[in-house]
Amino acid sequence: MLFHAVTVDLTDHSLPISAARTHTRDTLAEHWYPDHALIDDAIAVASELTANAFKHALPPVFLSLNIFSESLVVALTDSLPRHPVYWDRHSDSKSESGRGLLIVKKLSRTQGCEMRHKRKTVWAQLNTSGIASLKTGHYITDLRTART
Repeated sequence: MLFHAVTVDLTDHSLPISAARTHTRDTLAEHWYPDHALIDDAIAVASELTANAFKHALPPVFLSLNIFSESLVVALTDSLPRHPVYWDRHSDSKSESGRGLLIVKKLSRTQGCEMRHKRKTVWAQLNTSGIASLKTGHYITDLRTART
């Protein structure tokens, strides 16, 4: 069941990765205690997805956080309808970039990519089951009705 959903347009931010981190931290702190470890993982995932979008994709770029009772989905939508490329660990082990999606994979339960209407959404699902600190609130059953 969807608890909360929020999307932010990062396209015109001068520091989009910083904006993604702040947005993720502030949004999740409303629903969990601010020091919860899940928030750190979600911030890292949002940062990596945002960095990839601004390095490899086309605007506009949207970050979405979908908080469910058992999971959190962090999603980044851009206008480059092409699947992301995972870093090949055998290609260049001294490279200083190219490992973002591997970090996302390590921190998430599942991840994927969807293409719709000439846009790509790369998403990662983080497990929240067993978290006693989820604050109670109004549950939303239909994603189309989720607004902030």
